Amino acid sequence: MQGRIVIQLVRIGVVEDLTAALTREIARRGVRVAVVRRAEGEALGPVDSCLNAGASATALITDTRAYVSARLRSTDPARVVEDLGIREPLVLVEGFEPVKGYPKVAYVAGREGVEELARLGLLDECVAIVAGEPVEGVAVPGGRLYAMGKIGDLAGAVIEYAASRLASQLPGENCGLCGFGLCRDFAMAILRGERAVGDCPVRAEVELKVDGRRIPLSAYPRSVLIGILKGYLATLKGVPERPREVEVKIKI
Repeated sequence: MQGRIVIQLVRIGVVEDLTAALTREIARRGVRVAVVRRAEGEALGPVDSCLNAGASATALITDTRAYVSARLRSTDPARVVEDLGIREPLVLVEGFEPVKGYPKVAYVAGREGVEELARLGLLDECVAIVAGEPVEGVAVPGGRLYAMGKIGDLAGAVIEYAASRLASQLPGENCGLCGFGLCRDFAMAILRGERAVGDCPVRAEVELKVDGRRIPLSAYPRSVLIGILKGYLATLKGVPERPREVEVKIKI
C-alpha cells in the first residue's frame, strides 16, 4: 500500500495488553497512527443489523466517539484497512491470524513464544519481539528483542521501520525539491500526516504537451508546475484535498 505501512500485532502466550501503551507512545511522538482490533462475535448489534439489511457501511455515534462498521471482503490486513477507509500512514492491526508477508510486532511470554514464531516461519518478519521474561539460547535476528517495560524503545523501533519502508517508496535522490534535505525526512513528514507520497515532485508523473508535442521536464520544472497547480486547486471549491490525477487542457 503506497504511503501506508500496515503492521500486524501477534500474541503468543501473552495476556497483557501492550497495544494501547504502544499506540500512546507512537502518537506522543507526533506520528498519525490507527489501530484495528478484531473482536469476537457481534460487538455492535444495532449497527450490524443495518449491515445485515444491506448497508455497505454504518456508524454508531456518541457525543465524543464514532464507531464505524463496514462489510469486509477479506481478513487480509491491507484489505481490512482499505475497506474501513483508514487514511493514517501507520496502521497497527491486531486479533487476526498471522498473515505472511506483513511486518509484525510479536508479544511472547518467553523462549517458547520465540520458538513458535520460528516454527511458523514468522521470525524474520518481526520488526520487534516483546518478551515477558528473559529469552536465552534463541537467536533473534537484528537484535529486535525488547522487554515488556521498554515501550519507548519499542515505539522507536516501529517508527524507524515505518519511516524506512516509506522512504523506500520514494526515489531516494535526496534532491531537496520537496523542501526536505533527505527522503527519510520526507518519509517522517508522511508519518506525521504533513505530506503524502504523491507530494514527491520527483516521483510524480507529469506530462506536458504543446501542440501535440511532448515537452520533456526535469525534476525542478516538474516540481514548479506541480506547486503552481496545487496552489491553484487549493483556491477552488469541490476539489479533493489530495487529488491523485489532474488533467489540464488549454486552447490559446
